[in-house]
Amino acid sequence: MEIWLRPLAWTAAIIAAAYFIGHLINLMVGARLARLAAKTHGNWDDILISELKKRIPFWSLLVGIYVSLGHWPLTAESHEVARKMLAALGVASVSFALAGVTTRWIAAYGTRSAGAIPVSGLTQNLVRFVILILGAPGPGVAGGAGCPPGCFRKG
Repeated sequence: MEIWLRPLAWTAAIIAAAYFIGHLINLMVGARLARLAAKTHGNWDDILISELKKRIPFWSLLVGIYVSLGHWPLTAESHEVARKMLAALGVASVSFALAGVTTRWIAAYGTRSAGAIPVSGLTQNLVRFVILILGAPGPGVAGGAGCPPGCFRKG
């Protein structure tokens, strides 16, 4: 058996299982939360739950990739770089989720404060842009998750 075949098989199995578990969590917890949210008067919780349900399978996939890293003969430095990349993807995903929730909240509730005037697409895009910019320096992305400047450059 090839030396790379066993880690590849374990990696595929772990990632597939994590993705499947993410969908199960989505079905079970998401459906329960949606039922609870339907009983409330506002739609802020419906917006939050719908955005979370979009992201849970991806987050479980990231966890599966992280767990599967243990099956590969990586150097400590390579493992750390992979971990930092996964952390950066996780932070970016959370930033996109927050941007999605916030822009949908602004679209839903912005008309209440401004009367019957709908919130423009420009306003929504500006809010999304600001959140993504503010989300980028969060833990995991700023400085490469603890990586000093230039640590990914050779030479």
